[in-house]
Amino acid sequence: MRFSRRFLQKIPTETLGLSTTAAFLFLSVLLVSFLFGVWFVWAAKIFSENRNSGDGISGRLYAIECLGAVLGGLLTSIFFIKYLDALQISMLFSLIMFAFISFSISKKYLIFFVLSVALLYMSVPIKNLSTKCQWWPFNVVESKDSPYGKVTVLKNEDGCDFYGNSNKIYSTILQPKTEEIVHIPMLLASNCKSVLLIGNSGNNVSEILKHPVEKIIYIEPDYVFFDFLYRYSDDKTKCLFRNTKVKVLLTDGRFYVKNTKEKFDCVILDVPPPVTGLANRYFTNEFFHGVKNILSEKGVLVFSLPASENYMSDELKLISASIFKTVNNVFSYCYIISASYNYFI
Repeated sequence: MRFSRRFLQKIPTETLGLSTTAAFLFLSVLLVSFLFGVWFVWAAKIFSENRNSGDGISGRLYAIECLGAVLGGLLTSIFFIKYLDALQISMLFSLIMFAFISFSISKKYLIFFVLSVALLYMSVPIKNLSTKCQWWPFNVVESKDSPYGKVTVLKNEDGCDFYGNSNKIYSTILQPKTEEIVHIPMLLASNCKSVLLIGNSGNNVSEILKHPVEKIIYIEPDYVFFDFLYRYSDDKTKCLFRNTKVKVLLTDGRFYVKNTKEKFDCVILDVPPPVTGLANRYFTNEFFHGVKNILSEKGVLVFSLPASENYMSDELKLISASIFKTVNNVFSYCYIISASYNYFI
């Protein structure tokens, strides 16, 4: 699928149309489903020929397949996903499967075991090649899977850009939004001493420290992103995270808000817009109630949504109105400041 962009996109950053995406996904799923179907029939034939299992082999194989899917899912989600990428996990399970078939049923399948070992050994170069093809002609510094998606770092003349699942999530270059989302609430908050920052990172921390704060809690759930951020940022940004006023917590922002006993004068929610299930968790009635509980008496919450200077689509109108009503159900006051984004305060 990563190689497909090279042929389907006219320019590297082009967003594919709905029909093209749907057609390609259908063909991809069709191919994978066909291969799995062939493999199941082949496995049933192997076991029936070597174990003399009779007519009940299909039912037992279905039971084994379900058990394997459950165990494989648990091992992958709990352990493997932290240390291996998708190709390595796939080849590892293939190696285990063909090792069992080769050494317990028939040696004639040993070639598949050897092939799995070779692919597992070559998985890193294959992954790097596919990633470079995916991001061509940009300069890929490093790419790694995390429990939250695939994090990729691209190098340019001025700094580094960070992408999560092909969506830009951070840049080492200072953006106008960084100054707006930090300084507007910090100037409105009365005698702001403690700040909770959820999302983004280095640039926001740098701007917050321009104010006389005493404590900054920075929440970042994706440890892979934070590791990349620390390694590919300049020395000035690295020093920010060593500042005694700054405390970095690698945990989920929603979980922290729900369980912390601390109070904050300002909460800055700098996360992607609620267009995915993961991001939408930060724009719910329950989350806003949690934020209200940890704000001081004159505390301020700020977050942003995409804005449009000339024309607002129906989708943008609905999402802005929905979140505005949700916030008004929780807080006594809600103001919107229009700039490069719409800032809800």
